[in-house]
Amino acid sequence: MRASWRACASSGRTPTRVPSSEKASKRPEAFHAPRCGEAPDVPPFTLQQLAALCAVVRCGGFVRGARALGTSQPTATRAVKALEAAVGCPLFDASPSASLVDASATPNRRGRRPLRLTEAGKLLHEYSERILDLASESTAALHDLHHMETGRIRLGASQTTGTYLMPKLIGTFHREYPQVSVALEVDSTRRVCADVARGALDVAVVGGDVPRELESALVITPYAEDEFALIVSTSHPLAKKKRTIEKRELYDLDFVAPLECSTIATVQNRTLEFNRINTERLNIVLEFNSIEAIKSAVQFDLGVAFVSTLSIQKELRLGLLQRVHVKDLRLTRSLRVVTSKERFTSRAAKRFCREFLFRSNDKSWEDGLFDEEEIVEEIPRKSKEIKETSAELSRIEDLYKTTEAENVASLGEIEDILLGDSKPRGEKKS
Repeated sequence: MRASWRACASSGRTPTRVPSSEKASKRPEAFHAPRCGEAPDVPPFTLQQLAALCAVVRCGGFVRGARALGTSQPTATRAVKALEAAVGCPLFDASPSASLVDASATPNRRGRRPLRLTEAGKLLHEYSERILDLASESTAALHDLHHMETGRIRLGASQTTGTYLMPKLIGTFHREYPQVSVALEVDSTRRVCADVARGALDVAVVGGDVPRELESALVITPYAEDEFALIVSTSHPLAKKKRTIEKRELYDLDFVAPLECSTIATVQNRTLEFNRINTERLNIVLEFNSIEAIKSAVQFDLGVAFVSTLSIQKELRLGLLQRVHVKDLRLTRSLRVVTSKERFTSRAAKRFCREFLFRSNDKSWEDGLFDEEEIVEEIPRKSKEIKETSAELSRIEDLYKTTEAENVASLGEIEDILLGDSKPRGEKKS
């Protein structure tokens, strides 16, 4: 069947219907892993066909899927049809009982219903994503093998670290390694950790709790402590008094807080409860899903808030907000660096971790991330840098000695002139 679809695709003809009995007899045999001594089987589909399937599912239609692939809609349709013929079963079903490809998909302007996957389609789509991830990973590994000083780093971060910490680190890294491109994904801790586990991201810095079901697939390393500070507007009575307040005074304040369902709210409430602050007694007047919105609300005196100290450095420096300390209360959370145990990590990503994330921290995190061969490769490079530095110092020392000798000669000539000897040294007197 796959050959007939290829022929139709090249000739532009519409494939003819085949009787069901003949269709069943022409279905391809199941693909199986080769045994020892056997030649490997060739899968009945191509990467291009799997990519077309994933694009159509991700975008919710053939037109948008083809646009995402940079091809035409007929080409994407032929690829999916060829894939259906290759596996011997339909992948999409228009019946209302089938599950939606995309829950957010809506009928188009012509009133057509969104595409729906069959059970076989859902199964093949799941494997297709994994196959395409491995193909992308293998390409990155080959590129990294031949281009050690170039490449691409895929970083991830939760909302606070991605907004206020990572841009500074990325900027410093880019100034030292401008030939390495960096991509940053900012999302919830759960989604970022899932992307690291499946190899879509190299490294992530998160502030929330790593999902338990992903812990076995990840290397989780403590990075730093992030403190939550109580902030008020500069016109707030507490800002004018400039004093430390008691814990009980928190119950008399109006709070601007993150949404109750957010990761930040969960961490804050847990930390407050640990410090014996009853969060149910706090008077929350406003909730936002953005740290910037919370800071703006506090700045306009709509309430007070607990926010990460990472997020208020500029406001405190410019005098836009005021920090108020609470006696015997210090709210902190742990920031963590997350990497994958099994997936490929590029040398550029390892260098980013080693030189910018853990430059002054404990090096025990490197266990399992850097192999012995790479460390051995690093030694000659460092030795070469040391030799070049020593040679430069020797050249500077020789230059200094030469300059010093010239200065001594000039001083001698000046001395002769002052003593009445008008001839420079080295010339015979008449």
